Amino acid sequence: MTGKSHVTIGTITYASLWAHPLGALGAPTLADTRSILALPVALTLVLLGSLLPDLDHPEGRLANERFLGLPLLKPLSWLISAIFGHRGATHSLLALAGIVALGELPFLPWAWAHLGLLVGWGYAFHLLADGLTKSGVPLLWPLDLRFGFPPLRGLRFTTGTWREGLVVAFLSVACLANASRAFVD
Repeated sequence: MTGKSHVTIGTITYASLWAHPLGALGAPTLADTRSILALPVALTLVLLGSLLPDLDHPEGRLANERFLGLPLLKPLSWLISAIFGHRGATHSLLALAGIVALGELPFLPWAWAHLGLLVGWGYAFHLLADGLTKSGVPLLWPLDLRFGFPPLRGLRFTTGTWREGLVVAFLSVACLANASRAFVD
């Protein structure tokens, strides 16, 4: 999927389930607060997580993001790409677990804020979204197995096609419908 699609999917699913949890399925909160003031920070962390797996692609959105005019993450992206390739280690459950652990381990000073759960939300939805593409994802890396949803490769789509846009649009409408229920209930 494209960077725009990943950002849309990560943030819209988070915002939807933050506004109106579905039973036990709700969005994690920043520092255990449901304050509307914490929502922009939480969404920013989800957005970062939704782009983070593609740091293994030097032409990816995050790798080309500029800080003070410099693409600071580009060298790291080249290194990750050279070692693991695109859709390698960074697209695995191992990487997701590592990201969540870095933000949630109780002995780390920022664990109280639940940064790992928020970045992990975007990261997980990135993996799920890439699982919808023909390439699939190596969820069990370093094993050389790729997983896709649905399992039949012919039913999945190629990145950047109209079918990707259709999936993103459908999911966006469903999430907006769910979030609007917060105003009705």
